[in-house]
Amino acid sequence: MTQAAALLKVGALVVPKSGSTIRECEDAVGVGRGCMRFCVADGATEAFDSRYWARLLTKCWSRGTSAITSARRFEECLPALGDRFHARWEGKRLSWYSEEKSRRGAFAAFAGLAFEPDGPELRWSAAVLGDSCLFRFAAGGMFRGAIPDVAEIGSHRRPMLIPSRRALQSDALSHLWFGSGEASKGDVFLLLTDSIAAWYARMLETDPQLARAFDAIVEGSCHAEAEDFIHGERRRGTLRNDDVAAVRVRFTDDSVGGSSFVSLPV
Repeated sequence: MTQAAALLKVGALVVPKSGSTIRECEDAVGVGRGCMRFCVADGATEAFDSRYWARLLTKCWSRGTSAITSARRFEECLPALGDRFHARWEGKRLSWYSEEKSRRGAFAAFAGLAFEPDGPELRWSAAVLGDSCLFRFAAGGMFRGAIPDVAEIGSHRRPMLIPSRRALQSDALSHLWFGSGEASKGDVFLLLTDSIAAWYARMLETDPQLARAFDAIVEGSCHAEAEDFIHGERRRGTLRNDDVAAVRVRFTDDSVGGSSFVSLPV
């Protein structure tokens, strides 16, 4: 691990919807500490094998040879990744229903965050598509903004998603949101999938203390505590019953221990 990577404190968690197991969860996280790349993805339930597509996206994006944070890089890398996804099913017998879904392919929302050294500091860059989100905070908790903008979070019934089929990728990638800037010591970046992102955006405005409580749970990667917290919010009716994935990255003042998270098999 590089000296710069050691200054990133990372927490991550995945919690399935109530009534589902972790192996049925269609949300995924990617944590590449050494290359300083982090992401979440949310596979579309109605699409074909989107659970695997979300995991393939997060694994390859966070552990690839270089960061994919521009439209050009996505256009270069995504076709081969989609081909790899569909090769998994070549020659296998499917039901007529699954066969029809396979022709349309898989879809997933995505939010990725990458860092690179910039002298004694770090620069960050991000790419977001669909209803997954990136929230940014300065040291002390001051809200710096979100990608997409907070006003956009939770507002789309049918957001544009990353497709596995080559023929659909160009149009989808034209809707990517990008952002970049300098990271200062103490800055916090929070990547969230759709339902928890919409909840978090509301809580920042209506109940900041509850938002901070969730942030602390992600920082500690405490899955038992996260499950209790999330199930509680579902029972209160503030959070819809959907899979949850979160990654929190803090740029620290000194080297800290590595990340703690559940890594789901691809």
